[in-house]
Amino acid sequence: MEVSFGYTAAVPLAVDGGTLHVQGFIDRLDRATVGLVVRDFKTGKQKAREETDVDPVVDAQIALYALVAPGLMGGEKVARAAYIYPVAAGDAERAFEGAELEDLLRRAREWFGLARELLAARSFPHTADAKRCNYCAFQAVCGTDGAAVSQRKLAAAAPSSVAARFAAIQRATEADDAD
Repeated sequence: MEVSFGYTAAVPLAVDGGTLHVQGFIDRLDRATVGLVVRDFKTGKQKAREETDVDPVVDAQIALYALVAPGLMGGEKVARAAYIYPVAAGDAERAFEGAELEDLLRRAREWFGLARELLAARSFPHTADAKRCNYCAFQAVCGTDGAAVSQRKLAAAAPSSVAARFAAIQRATEADDAD
């Protein structure tokens, strides 16, 4: 079944360092014998995944749904979370379960905790990865060198700042993309 959350009142989500209030739509949420199964249907090309590959840009959405789902379904644990890419040859998945799902959820709490801090600080750093600008609605505002400008600003951030922690996630994501 499709499930919406947070539209009469945002759903509080425990993340690293506090609470983030969220809303959204889960495409499909089912009860199975092993626990909840969360699915999000995608129309684009499947993003390949190595066993250890967790990308905040790609996986934050499914992680958010997996973190929110237990609260929507009486505390039942999520056993599997997956993006489904419908294709003529059969549905392909980018899926997480078991230890991989637990790792995704741990990392997501860190990502969303960082997002909570950035929002509280009214700090909205731009990506330092020019490829991520390709489909961004703000590209005209940032200009053609927006990613380079952001990279310089993030490199100059104080080492213990929230901006520096954001930059570290950006660097890790870029390194994974290069592999």
